[in-house]
Amino acid sequence: VRSRSGSAPAQPRIVSGGAHGFDSVKADVVEANARHDGSTNYQSELLFTMGTAMGDSKRPRTMVIRGPFRPDKGAAQDDADRLLEAAERDGIQKVRAMATSLKRSTVR
Repeated sequence: VRSRSGSAPAQPRIVSGGAHGFDSVKADVVEANARHDGSTNYQSELLFTMGTAMGDSKRPRTMVIRGPFRPDKGAAQDDADRLLEAAERDGIQKVRAMATSLKRSTVR
C-alpha cells in the first residue's frame, strides 16, 4: 500500500514484549448481537497489547480475538478463561486456533 504522496510508506516499528510476542492480555465477556428470537448472546474477548508501533503516534498496538457467541454468560466466561490460559501458556497463535475451533464446534 502506498501513501497518497506516492512515496513508499515507512517500515513499521514493532516492539514485541515477552516470549509470546505481546506485553499484556486482558479477557472480558461482552454482550454480543441478539439471537434471532431476541435473547441475549455473550462473547469472550481477549485484548492483546503488543508494545508501541506504527509511525509517530506511539500508541500501543492492540489486537482483539473473540470467542463464539454463547446464550449463557457463564459459558462465555469459561471460554474467556480457557483462551486466557492458552495465551499465557502458548501465545497468540494458539489462542487464534482455539477460538476458531470453538466457533466451529458451536453449531446450535
